[in-house]
Amino acid sequence: MREIRFRAWNGINIELPVYDLSKQYGSSSKKPYILMQYTGIKDKNGKEIWEGDIVRVIDEWGGDTKHEVKYCSDTGYPAFDLRPYLDVESNGLSYVVEGDGEIEVIGNIYSNPELLEDES
Repeated sequence: MREIRFRAWNGINIELPVYDLSKQYGSSSKKPYILMQYTGIKDKNGKEIWEGDIVRVIDEWGGDTKHEVKYCSDTGYPAFDLRPYLDVESNGLSYVVEGDGEIEVIGNIYSNPELLEDES
C-alpha cells in the first residue's frame, strides 16, 4: 500500500510532516498554506520526491534537464508527472524511475523557482 503523506509550504519554509490536515491547516487557519503530496518515490540518493520538487533528470542518452514534479489531476490524468514534459510515450516520472535514467531532487518550486527559468 502506498504511503500518503503531505508537507506544507507556509510562504517561508517547507514544514514536515503534516499529520492532521484539518487541525494544522484547516479552513480556520489564517495563513495560506500550500500542501504537497509525497510521490512514494525516492531519487538516486534516497531522498524523497514530493509534489513541487524540482528534479534533475539525466536520461539514458545523456540528456540533462530540469523539471517540476506535479500532480496532474486537472488534465484528466490523475498521476504525478514532470513539467515540462519529457519527450517519451509514457508518464515521464515513471519512465525515468523505471528506466535507465537518473533523477535527483535539486530544490523545490517555492524556494528555488529560478532553477526552472532556463528550462521551457
